[in-house]
Amino acid sequence: MNNSVLFSFSIHLSANRQSTIFEFLSGMFQKGLSLSNESNREMFTLGPNECTCLPISYFYPTTFTKTVNVDEEVNLQMTEKGACKDTVWRKDRGDPITQDVERTSISFSKVEVGHSGIYSLECRDSDITRAGFIHLIVRTCPEGKHGHLCTRDCPDCSNGGVCHDLNGECVCPPGFYGLMCEKTCPPGLFGRNCNMKCANPLNVDDHDDDSGEDDDDSDEHDDDDEPPEPEGIADELPDELTCKGALICLPHPYGCSCGAGFRGLFCNETCKPGTYGARCSQKRECHCSNGKGCSIYTGSCDEDCAPGWFGKHCDNYMAKLSFNPASSSAVNLAWKTPSQLMLLLLMLHTLLYTSVMGGGIV
Repeated sequence: MNNSVLFSFSIHLSANRQSTIFEFLSGMFQKGLSLSNESNREMFTLGPNECTCLPISYFYPTTFTKTVNVDEEVNLQMTEKGACKDTVWRKDRGDPITQDVERTSISFSKVEVGHSGIYSLECRDSDITRAGFIHLIVRTCPEGKHGHLCTRDCPDCSNGGVCHDLNGECVCPPGFYGLMCEKTCPPGLFGRNCNMKCANPLNVDDHDDDSGEDDDDSDEHDDDDEPPEPEGIADELPDELTCKGALICLPHPYGCSCGAGFRGLFCNETCKPGTYGARCSQKRECHCSNGKGCSIYTGSCDEDCAPGWFGKHCDNYMAKLSFNPASSSAVNLAWKTPSQLMLLLLMLHTLLYTSVMGGGIV
């Protein structure tokens, strides 16, 4: 290995610099590192939403960025991989933090906006190149609120979207778009109109409007501008058509995460069954006709629903009558759910009963 290069990764910038993609080639992730060049090192100074990678770090972050709401309880953790006697936590490369810190964690019982910043954990007797970094983003409003006085309700951002604390817009995770992040991009694409590629994050020609302007700069979203459907089953696509190995950094208060369908420090681990989306942080149980669960990219079935299931995500069960009508105005109902649901959920079934000619029902 060439000792003059401590990390290796590929950076792609979007045309409007609203997002950044990092492809991990080797090395260790570190957040927001800013170091000057030294004779035996090759370093980069990157922006607040960008990252560097070093293979010799003693500490690994458990998440790239952590977004929380003001007044919430927060715990930042690192995984220790190297051996050192004493550890030191710092914020924005300042003085050592001495309160509410453990060897590999730091806690805030009631986080404040001023706690936002880049936290580092390092060995007391080692240089910064062996430190681990994590970015804490604190929204200025309590959960579900936005505005200068935090009096306005946030929309219900879907699929892991984050409500912007000032304007109330949903900042959608990579792979999702729409006013409330309710729409999904094909694997390997992200952006306001799915017009960014993980493999080549330039504007996709199919998504450019007639004016030649970048849709990602617009405050308005054209609902008719739908992304193309991918060829083949999403979960079986080759790596080069997905966001495997890419860390995507979006505007605050979202921060950085893996692309849809992937997790892990280097964004190269696929979502476990029952999880999907960016960071694999979303959970859903789908019942698909192909015998598989939800797509790890979209959280929906790639094909039709399995028999007896319906809905956008194939997670609604069709109750079936097991008795004939008791009278012209009443019917006895009985159904079984295929999984062990809480008794409370049984109250959520919706029944459509329609009388037809001849005393039958639909």
